[in-house]
Amino acid sequence: MPSSRPPYERPSAVPSSGLRRDWRWLGVALCALLGLTAWGVTTIMVDRTPIVVGLLHSQSGPLAGVERATLEAEILAIEQLNDQGGLLGRPVRYVIADGAADASMFAREAERLIRSENACVLFGGSTTDFRREVVPVVEAAN
Repeated sequence: MPSSRPPYERPSAVPSSGLRRDWRWLGVALCALLGLTAWGVTTIMVDRTPIVVGLLHSQSGPLAGVERATLEAEILAIEQLNDQGGLLGRPVRYVIADGAADASMFAREAERLIRSENACVLFGGSTTDFRREVVPVVEAAN
């Protein structure tokens, strides 16, 4: 005659559902720890120094009226870029220089922007003569 009792099951030391629950919490905690570590490393290691942009336009002289609108548009674009978090996570800072509608002044101001202000890019020079004077300065600075 078959027994009506269920077969004997040996109790485990820890219920399997409790063990799975502990492993899940351990996994969640490990993921959170890794995420916080990655965030901390990027916060510490990322370069947050501003990217310097040189704006080289004639603000005095006969071309001042023509170049003023271009200068204002560049400033607006940089401000909008900064409002959106900057470029590559870095703020963009602009430095304005006056070429005074003189080609040699454009060259001197380009030199100053690159050497003294650490500009990594220059915008400006509405005429070919101005750009021709600035090219050797930019090339010398690599």
